[in-house]
Amino acid sequence: MKIVFLSVLIVLSVSVFASDMTRTVVKINGQPFSVQEIAASYSRAKAMQAEILFPEFLDRFILQQLYIADAKARGRDTTNSFKQACLHYQERIMRKRQTSQNTETEKRFETYLQEQPPKLKVAHILCAVVPQASEQEKALARKRAYRLYARIEGGESFEQLAIEASDDSFSAPNGGLLPAFSRGEFEETFETAAFALEQDGSVSLPVLTPYGWHIIKRIGTVPLDDTLHLRNKFDRMRKRFGPEMEILFPKLTREDSVEIAQLTEEFGRNILIVESQRKYLLPIDAEQLEAYFKENKKKYRLKQPLFKGYVVECTDKKMAKRVKKQLKKGVPIPDIMALSDDWNNDENAVLRIEKGVYLPGQNQTVDKRAFKRKDLVADSVYRNSFVYGKVLKTRPDHYLDVKENVMADWEKWQNTEIKKLLAQKYPVEIDEDVLKTVNFDRLIVF
Repeated sequence: MKIVFLSVLIVLSVSVFASDMTRTVVKINGQPFSVQEIAASYSRAKAMQAEILFPEFLDRFILQQLYIADAKARGRDTTNSFKQACLHYQERIMRKRQTSQNTETEKRFETYLQEQPPKLKVAHILCAVVPQASEQEKALARKRAYRLYARIEGGESFEQLAIEASDDSFSAPNGGLLPAFSRGEFEETFETAAFALEQDGSVSLPVLTPYGWHIIKRIGTVPLDDTLHLRNKFDRMRKRFGPEMEILFPKLTREDSVEIAQLTEEFGRNILIVESQRKYLLPIDAEQLEAYFKENKKKYRLKQPLFKGYVVECTDKKMAKRVKKQLKKGVPIPDIMALSDDWNNDENAVLRIEKGVYLPGQNQTVDKRAFKRKDLVADSVYRNSFVYGKVLKTRPDHYLDVKENVMADWEKWQNTEIKKLLAQKYPVEIDEDVLKTVNFDRLIVF
């Protein structure tokens, strides 16, 4: 009797769980999205950005669906270029999954799995080119990509530029970082360029794919997973393969067809999102960031003091005084360096001037002169060195002092405004009761 009762409870629990998963969380322009759909999308987002929280994800999800609704309302999903792009993507996946037969045994499967090279981990910056882009738009995207590449070669942070300039909305917040992958998982041109990078930290020239121009940075390799997940994958492959299979890939099955259709739909949605983003998102520039910073200056605080100004390393006392005088007048560094040749007859005199922003511990002269580190001994060679500028203790005085935070806040503000605008055209209805009863962080759905 207890066993029967327990069985009934299990059946009832499964039924209740199944019905819970079909409940609608949100409706966007009349289209319902269930717990199952939201949980699956959230799981994929967590796989790419582990630190993302559900409220942030839901805001992003709603905005993306509004972008899609707007693109569809403008007929962007009915154009020939859109259909051809989706068809090309679908055909490429199908070609990769087509198989022919051969006389191979289970041992070859084991060998195949064991000999797979480590997965590659890269970050990228995308300058998107939509399928229907004009030649002028394509040229502008290429020009933009090469300008970003030049900035990277000039020493700017790849990760910061990805956050600032990449059109890939999922990887950009994480410095352009993509999930680790092996050959055959990404677009062929992208993969070829990525695997051609031999050293960790190396960066590729801009590479053109159907999605646009990519600048790729090699992060490193990740050993192939040898866990239960891989074993289950092998078991599924083994069931699909007959003893006469020719190569080590399964024939196209009903399961494959469903997956290919889902991947193609996702690809199409991403095209529509990018198309709408190009219409509504404003490009990030210094003037906008500076204006936003000034309007919201009180909300920003420095985590630690910083020095802004000039570091002058000098071996001659008279020269040091003259340099300081010229700096006070606002004379540019190149002009000061040119004048210095006439200030001293000592051929061995050395002068170095550097302008920048310094945190404690980044420059010994700054630590001693600006941050008043008494434990540091003055350089015996550059004993006339000095700093010229100011120490900011708590409040920044320019957006560049807290650029990462300002950029994140500005992007968040812009997304909020776009979301409000689009929600006026395409209604958004959220079922708060469902949100209160479902813990999406405990649901793992793919």
